[in-house]
Amino acid sequence: MSKLRTARLQRGKTLIETATEVGINFSGLSRIERGEQTPSPKVAIRLCAVYGVSLDDIYRPTSPAEDRAA
Repeated sequence: MSKLRTARLQRGKTLIETATEVGINFSGLSRIERGEQTPSPKVAIRLCAVYGVSLDDIYRPTSPAEDRAA
């Protein structure tokens, strides 16, 4: 599980709620959480604020070992 998804779930937010807060559609947010899409710098900064994570957490891919541990 990605760090972003984990952070969202820990805050008790749905994908749709979070996407609305960030100002993007939920399918785009889902792709970002799965690592299939890289957010623009503007969206990444909004994600940092909403998720309470750093830019490094957003742009650094998770390793397979991290995914298995989550």
